Amino acid sequence: MTFAGISNDKQRADVIAYLDTLSPNPVPLPEPQAETAPPSAPGAGSGQPAGAPASPPPASGGTAPGNH
Repeated sequence: MTFAGISNDKQRADVIAYLDTLSPNPVPLPEPQAETAPPSAPGAGSGQPAGAPASPPPASGGTAPGNH
């Protein structure tokens, strides 16, 4: 059986709040995010985490290692 999640933000927040009440030591919940997301940072969506170094440039010399 699969579960696609809860797409309604209010229902999802209610479920999280309920589950939080079941813990003897609940972790503080994060503040809700604004309705509109800020513009994405440079490099967002590139598949690399923010701040990840770029891949190194190709080696010079004209031949790939092992192709002599």
